[in-house]
Amino acid sequence: MIKKIFVSLSLFSIASSCNEKTKDDKPIGNTIIYTVQNGINENETEKIYAVPIVVYYNKKYIDPPFCEFGNPKYLSKESIISCEKAKKILLPSVQPGKYLFELNNGKITLKTKVIKTYQFGFSDWTTYSGQINSNTKSKLLTDNSKIGSNHLTINTDKPVLEKRLNPEGENLNDKLIGQVDIDGDSKPELIYESMEYEGSYYQIYSKKNNKWINIFNGGYQGL
Repeated sequence: MIKKIFVSLSLFSIASSCNEKTKDDKPIGNTIIYTVQNGINENETEKIYAVPIVVYYNKKYIDPPFCEFGNPKYLSKESIISCEKAKKILLPSVQPGKYLFELNNGKITLKTKVIKTYQFGFSDWTTYSGQINSNTKSKLLTDNSKIGSNHLTINTDKPVLEKRLNPEGENLNDKLIGQVDIDGDSKPELIYESMEYEGSYYQIYSKKNNKWINIFNGGYQGL
């Protein structure tokens, strides 16, 4: 399992409404990217959830903050801080009646309504997610309606990802699931779903100075 990395409180000192300017002067701001998942319990296989995989906050890519299960008096200070961040950053976007926006090749095509807030998690941790309409077609969603408003450059190549093996020596696959201009520079970031031995995580690549750079590894989801 990819280790969760706690981000210092100073990262969140600027209000979430802070926006950055793109090259063509269109504001993008803070963004959450969600992936669409079926229910993890046997009696919920028909339900669809929007599960956060990466947060772009104050011009930085971070793992979605999470809450740990258990009696609060036995939890670490870091766990309590992480849960407060999850409530602050993730919860507002997945309130019932809110809309998330479907992404297709970097553009918003449709919107889907959040039916209810759902704590989607694995093992001993959970993130604030949203149960959404079952007619969602896209693999990726965002809470930011300004995504896709810039004219995107076209990629003629793709990064070469490092090969990985499971304990049995079999290849672990990486699947490109979307390209989205997350940081507002008019160049799409490539989002890969990468298999682990007992789950998956997400890698994001961005092209800087004509070279693909790995800018994020996280958003782990267990089996």
